[in-house]
Amino acid sequence: EYVPAIINAGNIAFLQGDFDSALHLFRRSDDIQPNNPGVVLGLCRTNHELENYGSAKKEYEKLKTLDPDLAERYSYIVLSADEATRASDESHTRKWVEWEIK
Repeated sequence: EYVPAIINAGNIAFLQGDFDSALHLFRRSDDIQPNNPGVVLGLCRTNHELENYGSAKKEYEKLKTLDPDLAERYSYIVLSADEATRASDESHTRKWVEWEIK
Protein backbone atom coordinates (compact mmCIF):
# COMPACT_ATOMS: atom_id res chain seq x y z
CA GLU A 1 0.00 0.00 0.00
CA TYR A 2 2.08 2.87 -1.35
CA VAL A 3 0.36 6.02 -0.12
CA PRO A 4 1.62 8.43 -2.83
CA ALA A 5 0.18 6.14 -5.52
CA ILE A 6 -3.16 5.88 -3.70
CA ILE A 7 -3.30 9.67 -3.26
CA ASN A 8 -2.56 10.20 -6.95
CA ALA A 9 -5.26 7.68 -7.90
CA GLY A 10 -7.62 9.71 -5.68
CA ASN A 11 -6.49 12.88 -7.45
CA ILE A 12 -7.28 11.34 -10.83
CA ALA A 13 -10.74 10.27 -9.65
CA PHE A 14 -11.28 13.79 -8.26
CA LEU A 15 -10.32 15.42 -11.56
CA GLN A 16 -12.67 13.07 -13.41
CA GLY A 17 -15.53 14.06 -11.09
CA ASP A 18 -15.75 10.58 -9.53
CA PHE A 19 -15.91 11.93 -6.00
CA ASP A 20 -17.16 8.69 -4.41
CA SER A 21 -14.09 6.81 -5.70
CA ALA A 22 -11.82 9.69 -4.73
CA LEU A 23 -13.21 9.70 -1.19
CA HIS A 24 -12.70 5.94 -0.91
CA LEU A 25 -9.06 6.28 -2.03
CA PHE A 26 -8.32 9.20 0.28
CA ARG A 27 -9.90 7.33 3.21
CA ARG A 28 -7.77 4.30 2.38
CA SER A 29 -4.68 6.55 2.43
CA ASP A 30 -5.83 8.10 5.69
CA ASP A 31 -5.94 4.66 7.32
CA ILE A 32 -2.23 4.28 6.49
CA GLN A 33 -0.96 7.86 6.96
CA PRO A 34 -3.52 9.97 8.85
CA ASN A 35 -1.23 13.00 9.18
CA ASN A 36 -0.18 13.23 5.55
CA PRO A 37 -1.17 16.73 4.32
CA GLY A 38 -1.94 15.40 0.82
CA VAL A 39 -4.36 12.87 2.27
CA VAL A 40 -6.05 15.45 4.49
CA LEU A 41 -6.35 17.90 1.57
CA GLY A 42 -7.90 15.17 -0.57
CA LEU A 43 -10.43 14.44 2.16
CA CYS A 44 -11.21 18.17 2.53
CA ARG A 45 -11.76 18.81 -1.14
CA THR A 46 -13.67 15.63 -1.87
CA ASN A 47 -15.98 16.04 1.11
CA HIS A 48 -16.58 19.62 -0.01
CA GLU A 49 -17.52 18.50 -3.52
CA LEU A 50 -19.88 15.89 -2.04
CA GLU A 51 -21.43 18.67 0.09
CA ASN A 52 -20.26 17.01 3.32
CA TYR A 53 -19.38 20.44 4.63
CA GLY A 54 -18.98 19.41 8.28
CA SER A 55 -16.44 16.74 7.35
CA ALA A 56 -14.68 19.12 4.97
CA LYS A 57 -14.34 21.75 7.68
CA LYS A 58 -13.08 19.20 10.24
CA GLU A 59 -10.39 17.99 7.84
CA TYR A 60 -9.53 21.57 6.89
CA GLU A 61 -8.86 22.42 10.55
CA LYS A 62 -6.49 19.46 10.69
CA LEU A 63 -4.80 20.61 7.46
CA LYS A 64 -4.24 24.09 8.92
CA THR A 65 -2.25 22.46 11.71
CA LEU A 66 -0.28 20.13 9.44
CA ASP A 67 0.47 22.53 6.58
CA PRO A 68 -0.81 26.11 6.98
CA ASP A 69 0.49 27.22 3.57
CA LEU A 70 -1.33 24.39 1.78
CA ALA A 71 -4.49 25.12 3.75
CA GLU A 72 -4.33 28.79 2.73
CA ARG A 73 -4.26 27.85 -0.97
CA TYR A 74 -7.53 25.95 -0.54
CA SER A 75 -9.29 28.28 1.89
CA TYR A 76 -12.47 28.18 -0.25
CA ILE A 77 -13.26 24.91 1.54
CA VAL A 78 -14.56 26.73 4.62
CA LEU A 79 -16.68 29.28 2.76
CA SER A 80 -20.41 28.91 2.22
CA ALA A 81 -21.44 26.83 -0.80
CA ASP A 82 -22.06 29.84 -3.11
CA GLU A 83 -18.94 31.70 -1.95
CA ALA A 84 -16.82 28.56 -2.31
CA THR A 85 -18.00 27.96 -5.85
CA ARG A 86 -17.14 31.52 -6.85
CA ALA A 87 -13.78 31.46 -5.05
CA SER A 88 -12.67 28.13 -6.47
CA ASP A 89 -13.85 29.07 -9.96
CA GLU A 90 -12.00 32.38 -9.80
CA SER A 91 -8.76 30.78 -8.63
CA HIS A 92 -9.19 27.65 -10.78
CA THR A 93 -8.40 25.46 -7.75
CA ARG A 94 -11.01 22.91 -8.77
CA LYS A 95 -8.75 21.97 -11.68
CA TRP A 96 -5.63 21.67 -9.52
CA VAL A 97 -4.42 18.75 -7.47
CA GLU A 98 -1.36 18.30 -5.32
CA TRP A 99 0.50 15.35 -6.83
CA GLU A 100 2.52 13.12 -4.53
CA ILE A 101 6.00 12.55 -5.90
CA LYS A 102 7.79 10.93 -2.97
